[in-house]
Amino acid sequence: MNFFKNIKIRKHVTTVDKHFTVLNNRYLNVYGDVIEASRTKDPGEMLAYLANGAGIKNGMKLLDAGCGVCGPARYFASHFDVTIEAVTATKLQAEIAEQRNKEANLDKRIKVKHGDFHFLSDYYPANSFDIVYFFESFCHSYDIQRVMDEVHKVLKPGGAIYMKDWFLAERLKNKNTELYAHTKRRINEFYSFNFKDGINELKSVEDYLTSHGFKVEFGRTPGYEKGDYELTALFHGNNDIYGPNNEYQENNLVGQINDVFDVIEIFELKAVKK
Repeated sequence: MNFFKNIKIRKHVTTVDKHFTVLNNRYLNVYGDVIEASRTKDPGEMLAYLANGAGIKNGMKLLDAGCGVCGPARYFASHFDVTIEAVTATKLQAEIAEQRNKEANLDKRIKVKHGDFHFLSDYYPANSFDIVYFFESFCHSYDIQRVMDEVHKVLKPGGAIYMKDWFLAERLKNKNTELYAHTKRRINEFYSFNFKDGINELKSVEDYLTSHGFKVEFGRTPGYEKGDYELTALFHGNNDIYGPNNEYQENNLVGQINDVFDVIEIFELKAVKK
């Protein structure tokens, strides 16, 4: 069973790799080093808020799960005396992250790995990290329950899983089930998500964590003042100045942004390993 499940996971992760490789220039040109749609106008304000929410302190060892090009990791390493392991499924992102970390003289404190966070315990010893965080990366999981189990293995007792990430919402589902199902499928296809009803809602994730060795501290709407998703509209637009989008053009969700945000919503979640 695990053998065939691992095959499915790796197949899904190749689509995540392809997505971020094909759209790399567009992501970087629109979002910069912090590849996150839910954000403040100054990303530093959001990252300061997230550092506080995660409970980052000097001397900690962090794991950035789905690190992109390490924009948040560089912020944390610049503001705290921490060491960070960073994992991305996209080889191109790993290469860019390593280069930018070196340019910032942070390559000694941020170590980047091209890998898959479904298999964290294959890379890192048990009880290694004070905090494992996901910033709009948990949503790309094929099997979020497997990921949470892997996080539990590599966290120290008393360590925290912390995320600011996308979850399934109920708004459109309760209003128009057909449009909800259609939009969810389009979102899964475009972003290489694997969102499923009964699994990817905030409450479902909280319940799983509670029954698998964690104590949930909070699940809430982030307290920073979010922008109006103007950058998301630019990302899904047809302007090639931001980079090619041709391969995904048929399903780029342009004109459907409001429906998207009725199907998924951003939450901040923290749980501590018992």
